[in-house]
Amino acid sequence: MGDSFKQFLRLSSMVLVAATVPSCIDPAGSEDGDVSEATSELSVAGGATWGTTGNNGPLAQLGPTRSQTCFLSGVSGDFIGNPGLWGQPGSFLPASAEVFPQNGTWFIRTKAGIGPGVLARVTCINVPYNPNLEFSWSDNLTSTGLALAPNRHCFLRSVWATGGLSGAVLGTRTGIQITKRANGFDMNDSAVENIGGDFGYGGGTAVCVDVPTTAEWGFTLTGPSSGSTTITLRNSFPNGTPVPVANVGCFMTGITGRWISPSPDPQGWNDGAFLIGDPSVSVNWEMTASNGRTGITSCIK
Repeated sequence: MGDSFKQFLRLSSMVLVAATVPSCIDPAGSEDGDVSEATSELSVAGGATWGTTGNNGPLAQLGPTRSQTCFLSGVSGDFIGNPGLWGQPGSFLPASAEVFPQNGTWFIRTKAGIGPGVLARVTCINVPYNPNLEFSWSDNLTSTGLALAPNRHCFLRSVWATGGLSGAVLGTRTGIQITKRANGFDMNDSAVENIGGDFGYGGGTAVCVDVPTTAEWGFTLTGPSSGSTTITLRNSFPNGTPVPVANVGCFMTGITGRWISPSPDPQGWNDGAFLIGDPSVSVNWEMTASNGRTGITSCIK
């Protein structure tokens, strides 16, 4: 275990939290002007920021699946890996960020692939996990998502790539994102670059919850070509009411752009797109994006 890993592990442990936020009803207008009259059952259970170097680092343990569902609220770092090569067992080595259920508990896992590492930010809500409300997409293959249902909301719980998110082939706008259509949710608007190997270029997994909400807002933020920018999320732009941390959950629905940084990368672990929902930092949700990377998010309450 190198010094850089131990330093980062200490930082991650400091921000591993599980602070319960009580639910309350506080209707507010969304960007589309649509507000449900249903009673909100949403309460935020807590979350964590986690990352490890290499591909066999420790997991971060969160809450129980019987009472919580967890999603990505941010991704950063570099998605550099090896695609699968015919006749070379073990060549497939993706970089990934994921929160996943195992034996009744949620865990965070990151893998560096062959790059410097990936960081995952995760937020959980007090809604039981339903394994039947998941779907995945990969390698530009059309896949079946999930049908629409009353009060259904879908967010990312994992993203991975080998060379698929480099954004460097003929101006390709690479990305992994959830799309809500008239008949359901899928990730078929995603695109990864299929070069450098025989299979395995990039993909992701979405998990959905069926929970009544009183409002929902969507946000897309692209970082400047160099450096980063941070905004306060608002129920309308540019002068709407800020979206409060209390009783609101904000999660990733997509990442697009070039998720491989030049070396050296001054942003390091923070080079990406992520939400900040820490009341010790701000009473309102904030979002940061850097170096041309785009984060697509949704907030519900």
